Amino acid sequence: MPSPKKLTADAEQSLATVLGWCAPILHARRRENILRLAGLLALEKGVREIDRATLIEAARLVLHPGHAPLFARMEAPVDPSGVKQTYLNLESYYAATRIAKRWEFTGPKPEKPAGEMKVLALNASPRREGNTCTLIDEALRGAAAAGAGVEKIHLAEVNIGHCVNTLIQRDYFIAKKQLPALEISYCEYARGCEDEAHKGACALMDDMPSLYAKIQAADAVIVGFPIYSGWESALLSNFLERWDRYRNCTQNQPIGGRKKRGMVISTWGYLDITTNDHILENNITKLYYRGVSAVEVVVACGVVGMLSGLDTEGRAIIRRFPDEMAKAYAAGRTLVTGER
Repeated sequence: MPSPKKLTADAEQSLATVLGWCAPILHARRRENILRLAGLLALEKGVREIDRATLIEAARLVLHPGHAPLFARMEAPVDPSGVKQTYLNLESYYAATRIAKRWEFTGPKPEKPAGEMKVLALNASPRREGNTCTLIDEALRGAAAAGAGVEKIHLAEVNIGHCVNTLIQRDYFIAKKQLPALEISYCEYARGCEDEAHKGACALMDDMPSLYAKIQAADAVIVGFPIYSGWESALLSNFLERWDRYRNCTQNQPIGGRKKRGMVISTWGYLDITTNDHILENNITKLYYRGVSAVEVVVACGVVGMLSGLDTEGRAIIRRFPDEMAKAYAAGRTLVTGER
């Protein structure tokens, strides 16, 4: 049977709704991808027309998970998330659901006994008592209980500068050979960077050299960050950019040896545990390229409402959900023992 191309009337209307969530310049390619996948799904179901349910199924697979709230509103007139009740009053705020999830993955065993491991946690949330930091603390508590040495750094309290080098080192020195009179320098902060093989010393005068040394010395690295407005915190983004540029300018090798064991912890407001998986995957990949391979991921959602995820004492709302907190503790223990 040829791939179905005809849409039912309600499928056409749903397609128009979905495309309305995208910038007009993206409509043609989004439409093409959704219809192609919807046709394959209909063929799989053995039907000749693409109905509304099949169209929505295809659209969910084409668009990133951040559209989950829009799909939820399209499929059910009443908001199913329960997020709105968290703004009604304090009782509703405290009673609302918060969910944590620990990703399933059986990673390699650590190369050292837990008692010989050092775990460095980087909190990329501006809050010391927020949900991200609280889950980091639980993970560190689990690692420490297994015998590991632990340390936590609040990136908001570390001086991470903004690199002004806009040139790729390789390109600069190739150009310099061909254009000896070139008047621009590789980097105004670089000292002793004479050729591509020779790494200079960064003179930006921030805390990155000492922080990088701590990363190098750690056996496992935990990175925690909140997701605001559909993206990771600016603290994390700035830190990862600085990490990359510092390493490229001053280090002949990445952080050294085999990839370090890693753990990612993230929190957000919308009550859907998969809504921001695309952001998690992106940052897991960024860490992997920098020498940290995530073997544990813990996410918490629904941490939003009239007190912005805190209680009346200014502490994380997730503390009121011990069963969810326990997932971070268990993940921290597994990080250093390899035992699930």
